[in-house]
Amino acid sequence: MNTFIKCLKLIKYGTQVKTQLIFMAIFAAIGIFFEFFSDSNTMLGGFYIFLLPVILGQLLTTLSISGLVQSSPLKKKLQTVFPYMVSTPFMALSLLIIIAHRAFMLHTGVEGMTDAENYTMQSAYVMQLGIMIFLALIYFAFAYKFFLVAMIIFVLFTVPSISILSNPFFGAYYFIGQNFTVSVIVAISLFIIGNILSFIFTGLCYKYDISKYMTRRMLGKMT
Repeated sequence: MNTFIKCLKLIKYGTQVKTQLIFMAIFAAIGIFFEFFSDSNTMLGGFYIFLLPVILGQLLTTLSISGLVQSSPLKKKLQTVFPYMVSTPFMALSLLIIIAHRAFMLHTGVEGMTDAENYTMQSAYVMQLGIMIFLALIYFAFAYKFFLVAMIIFVLFTVPSISILSNPFFGAYYFIGQNFTVSVIVAISLFIIGNILSFIFTGLCYKYDISKYMTRRMLGKMT
């Protein structure tokens, strides 16, 4: 734990810290607006709120490319253990806040919607967000090592999944909206399983070098 605390203190020496903090502020603003102040039912708000803790974990990952830790035993932990120790608790808190907000909307109702329509919308929202979070967690496990491949696979899986789930024609939207409690359980389960798989995949990919794209990006040398 002492080593971990030292790593947290080293975050300020990481690359692109100010840029990452700016992104966090932007994500926070967008997420809060769409989730709490917008009439839109887009998952953009919930997903951006979820991304905030992910950036905290990435700040630790960027330290692993520093010359100060290249020959240090901390290098592996900075890529495989510490990011999850920092981000996972806050990701869990973010997810619970979103679920609590959706439960509140379910209880108070939404203007212009019947109770049945609101129930379906909130249940579907939570389920879809859980699926999106699961796919994102798997993506983050591979992104630093195989950025292009990970991005292509993420898009290929995410776009069809969300399109099918949100399209009433396929019936998936109404099917998953039948029980809010079930949607919450599935979303939380996907979050837990996604973190476990992401942690395992990150460890398996450790021996591979960080992709050139991500290295340039972390060093702030993208043109």
